[in-house]
Amino acid sequence: MSQHDRESSLTNRRRFAAAALALALAPFLLAGKLDDVRDAVRGDSSPSSSSSSSNDDDDDWDDDDDDHDYGAAPSRTDSRTNSGALDYLCLVPVLLPFCLPIWAIERTPFEPFDQDPFGGRFAAYPYAGSAAGHILPRPLGASREAPAPADDDPFAEEPALGRYLHLRLSGEYAYDVDGAVHRPGGAMLLDTSLRIGLESSWNVYVEPLAPNATDELTFGDVNVFFRLAQDDWAEFRLGVGANLMLDGGRVDAGFNGTFALDVFPVDPLVLAVAFDAGMLGDAFALRARGTLGIMLSRLELFAGYDVHTIDNILFHGPVAGARVWI
Repeated sequence: MSQHDRESSLTNRRRFAAAALALALAPFLLAGKLDDVRDAVRGDSSPSSSSSSSNDDDDDWDDDDDDHDYGAAPSRTDSRTNSGALDYLCLVPVLLPFCLPIWAIERTPFEPFDQDPFGGRFAAYPYAGSAAGHILPRPLGASREAPAPADDDPFAEEPALGRYLHLRLSGEYAYDVDGAVHRPGGAMLLDTSLRIGLESSWNVYVEPLAPNATDELTFGDVNVFFRLAQDDWAEFRLGVGANLMLDGGRVDAGFNGTFALDVFPVDPLVLAVAFDAGMLGDAFALRARGTLGIMLSRLELFAGYDVHTIDNILFHGPVAGARVWI
């Protein structure tokens, strides 16, 4: 073998070894959106220039000491001027999420609930029998066990859970249009006629990094909710719980607040809107979604759009799935 052939063979072996090493280390060398999420949740991002800017601000303050009058204090008249009606206006954004659903949905807010905790019952599924939606509010004074019409019974094919408990299970698939992240997931909701229930949803985010390498994170939440407003055509839930992120054997958690609205405009359509906001580790987490479903007996086929942000990292894209009303 000539010297040139030996050098060429050695070069090819080196290239092959380098390619094999790069492929083996791809999951560690390549970083995608999910890796940015880890940094945001765990506070591992590089420190910003806030400390230096604060020092600069301190220096500016020291340089301008002569220009500040430390003896001047706000008078009582000034403090009164800034209070009053404006203080009550600040409560409007806080109260609106509670008041508007009741005013818009409830015919007689909480009146049946005061007289009978089981004032509302669940149809077998949305639009079952003569049901105009899912909740069957009973008029005041009606018997608790008032029989349903013999024809078109909304409790037909009543499940084992009965009229005062309701369970729905769903599976879905979403896709991030910006980062090619696949997001299969599922959800569970258990509701009661006492208006108190439990819900939980989970999604596995799968991000391709190389032909044979992927990155995965699992996001979930568990919430206890109160059905703040209800009628045969709409249900509004408000709750609190926890955000969770599973990364191998590590779990990161935070606080979550949620509200959801289910609307039954006309048979067989179901409109669902949900909004979650809270913390996940050191990061602010927000999620919003809207879906439109079609009821096929107990099965609902739905599609819509899902947006999930963790600090400034955005996942968004179409979502589709199926839900079973039990």
